[in-house]
Amino acid sequence: MPHAIEIEQLTKIFRPQTGIRRWFSSSSISHDIKVLDDVTLHVQAGEVFGLLGPNGAGKTTLLKVLSTLIRPDRGSVRILGYDLVRDEYRIKERVGMVYPDERSFYWRLSGRENLRFFGSLLNLSIREIDRRTRELSSLMNMDNFLDDRYDAYSTGMKQRLLVARAMLREPAVLLMDEPTRGLDPAMAESLLKQIRYLALNKQTTIVMVTHRLAEARNFCDRIGILDRGRLVCDGSIEDDLFQGHQQGGRVR
Repeated sequence: MPHAIEIEQLTKIFRPQTGIRRWFSSSSISHDIKVLDDVTLHVQAGEVFGLLGPNGAGKTTLLKVLSTLIRPDRGSVRILGYDLVRDEYRIKERVGMVYPDERSFYWRLSGRENLRFFGSLLNLSIREIDRRTRELSSLMNMDNFLDDRYDAYSTGMKQRLLVARAMLREPAVLLMDEPTRGLDPAMAESLLKQIRYLALNKQTTIVMVTHRLAEARNFCDRIGILDRGRLVCDGSIEDDLFQGHQQGGRVR
């Protein structure tokens, strides 16, 4: 199968602000920090790839690079054949992103009204937004709360709406940062099954950050472990490479 994501020797360094920028920056960085260090990774089209690792390993930074929010310092990234730097806008049109603790929804609007608003920002027609909303509401089991105000939503409802918003434009690649954070086990399993359905039936390529090995084992085709910015393992959860990185059902 073709590769949807091709990462070659990717390096990202966070540097302290200098000059006048230093006075307006909220960053506490006082020296260069290499967050991603020579990462090489290929993800096949339609694959569910799990990204694990301890806090501060660079997982979220890698997702932000893939979603074009930040640029790499060295190396190359191609998504669906497009170069991350030269073809930024073509990639934006084809990639959806799910962040944890999302606060950009409008609390006084219903879930449906929120989707209409964000769909309009994507230049989708009202007819297209409503069609996709019906499809996603059925897929994500949102019919019974989609017209309720967002401020009445539970954590699980908010997570489902996050995924639905990311899927409005039918992205070929879906990036998810801990999509089950704050969910009970039953709700987390239900959400992941629906996400897995996207990969199997829509050929959506999914990269998912998680700290839970059980999630990775049950829902991911392949897994990578980041540690101090380096990709130290890449393969199946059953591979011997992973055994030294497992402890208590989590990745250390």
